[in-house]
Amino acid sequence: MLSLVKAQGRTLSGSFPKNFAKLDPRLTKNEMAHLKVGYSLFAKPWVQAPASTKRRDGLGPHFNAVSCMSCHAGMGRGAPPQVLHANDPSLVLKSNTDDLFNKFGDQITPKSLPGFRPEMNVKVHYEKVTRYGFDLIKPIFKNEEGEAIAVGTRISPHLAGLGLLEAIPEEEIIKNSLSGGTVSRYQGRVARFGWKASQEDLRHQVAAAFSKDMGITSSLYPHERCESGCAGYMSGADEEGVEIRDDHLEMVVTLMRGIEPPKPLHNDKEMIVKGQKVFKEISCQSCHRISYDLKEWGTIEPYTDLLLHDMGEGLADKGTLNGDMKKMWRTAPLWGLGSQRLVNGHTRLLHDGRARNVEEAILWHGGEATPSVRKFLKLEEKQKKTLLSFLNNL
Repeated sequence: MLSLVKAQGRTLSGSFPKNFAKLDPRLTKNEMAHLKVGYSLFAKPWVQAPASTKRRDGLGPHFNAVSCMSCHAGMGRGAPPQVLHANDPSLVLKSNTDDLFNKFGDQITPKSLPGFRPEMNVKVHYEKVTRYGFDLIKPIFKNEEGEAIAVGTRISPHLAGLGLLEAIPEEEIIKNSLSGGTVSRYQGRVARFGWKASQEDLRHQVAAAFSKDMGITSSLYPHERCESGCAGYMSGADEEGVEIRDDHLEMVVTLMRGIEPPKPLHNDKEMIVKGQKVFKEISCQSCHRISYDLKEWGTIEPYTDLLLHDMGEGLADKGTLNGDMKKMWRTAPLWGLGSQRLVNGHTRLLHDGRARNVEEAILWHGGEATPSVRKFLKLEEKQKKTLLSFLNNL
């Protein structure tokens, strides 16, 4: 059973020595009750239908993981396979060629229920790359036959502070675009969640994850992800025809909204002032906007403009689909960088986890960010150390 403990504020219990699950102290009793149910739906494994566990049956028939927590341990960031675990489910594979899309749809799911064939067993290895004179690595993906395949890859991000990102007014994001970047829109609304800013709010983001990563249908995604007809699959749909009801989905969303933003590791004001100074000198803040003033919540510092930016060929999705979008990525919020190693035991960054640390993530920036990278390379070693210490503290 979920329990809540007092430890410098309310936090979700778990087996992790540290996590991102500190809860907003302003949550009402009703919200806390909903959040507890949401945590159960988030953390505990979903099972194959039919089952006595009616609240959590309907898994599959194809899926990446059996629970949300499988990819967001400690409400934190996932790692690529072989970094922590050989078969870590935190890396999602997107179909980036017509052939893959026609076979599997937009996402390749490597696991399946008994009686269903897994869509594809994809292996990753890393190739050395020299960039700006530094030795970096990039992932290469191959199918069962050892042939390289063009897939898009997405690592699960940490979940702290999502409710505050949702609370940023649309006009603020649009204003950010006046100095560069592209506003992503979906059905007329500004989209801000996901590596490609493809979802407009947390409800759609959570429903998409249930559908694409676990095969759990909802009113927003009512169709099963499986081969034609889903022959032989026993759905866990209820009388409403879905596997997670709207009120249960909303409870998981309440959980997402209830997690406070990450705090810096150390409140060293001198380091923060000096680090922000270098950060601004090389124009990082032009995309990683430092702060927003939210009337109800005060000032927040997520370090993102929530816009799409051309990041260059080096980080582009491979394959023939998506056109100009292949090079476009939403500016990742930087809050939580400092806690990632403590919570998740690694420092892998970027959309596919290729960057082994903050410096490598900077060096992979291209496209619109190229001028900032060149300024970074010209920094004196003391300045560079100041910047990296600052970023690793966020």
